Amino acid sequence: MSSGFGELTDQAHHLVSSGDLAGAQQLLSDALTDADPRPANATPELAEAASLQARVLIALGEPHSARGWAAFAYAATTRQSGRPSGRERR
Repeated sequence: MSSGFGELTDQAHHLVSSGDLAGAQQLLSDALTDADPRPANATPELAEAASLQARVLIALGEPHSARGWAAFAYAATTRQSGRPSGRERR
């Protein structure tokens, strides 16, 4: 399911740039519905789409809805970059 997230995210960025936050949110929501919910399996493109979804939801005044996508994007990006989380640091 991860194929196409790069192009989709580009389309969503274009919608955001043109001021259509609701359109971007709907586009991302539709695409992310069937995404694997495990950050360990996320591609960089999926992580970026989730991150953008979180930012759009915040801009739309829905911080509670954004929280899950932000956490997913953070966990996926951290895992991909190899940086340890705060619990693994000493």
